[in-house]
Amino acid sequence: MNETTSTPKLTTLWHVWLVGVLALIWNCMNAFDYFMTTTHFYSFPMWVDISWGLYVLAGILGAVALLFRKRWAVAMFTVSLAAMVITSFYIFATSGFSVEGGMGALIFTAITFIIAIGLLIYARLLARKNILN
Repeated sequence: MNETTSTPKLTTLWHVWLVGVLALIWNCMNAFDYFMTTTHFYSFPMWVDISWGLYVLAGILGAVALLFRKRWAVAMFTVSLAAMVITSFYIFATSGFSVEGGMGALIFTAITFIIAIGLLIYARLLARKNILN
């Protein structure tokens, strides 16, 4: 008698791929913005450059971790969001809490925060459901 044991095949849900790829594209665009802004337009204090770079790098690593279904995506998205808060606070504080780019820049900043918070919540939900290992 041949007995075959079948192990359940763990497949990645379609929405994990979709969100992961979109998050990676979004964070790569943030990296491009960081590079262009810090090298060509503005000079920020070093700690702001480091915070902004950490925000971008942690976002990219979080997206990659999400694609590989790794639990540390939660930590990376948390670090990214925290660094984004620090960077944004400095930029708004030094501009007298006004936005140089007008209402469009303010809306874009709000969307950026919404996406970062959404990615963190999404990763936490996946970790809670043991989809991330």
